[in-house]
Amino acid sequence: MELAMQNNTTATSNIQEACDLLTQTECQLSFIQSITLIGPANEELTLNANQLSGLYYVIENAKNNIAKAIEDISNATRPITS
Repeated sequence: MELAMQNNTTATSNIQEACDLLTQTECQLSFIQSITLIGPANEELTLNANQLSGLYYVIENAKNNIAKAIEDISNATRPITS
């Protein structure tokens, strides 16, 4: 019984972590989307080196968050083994 409760707690924790990561990623991607809409339509978006570097790291972080969320969900849905 104690093992089942521990597994349920771990699964819940993994799912909560996945939800947090996906919420954070949604906000990051919404921000990226919003900056691409600044300025007139059909005009290039120009980024300086620092802005481009920042964009790269935000996208990399979003990618890592999605991968971690997938891992957390996979761990939470694994069958319980004794």
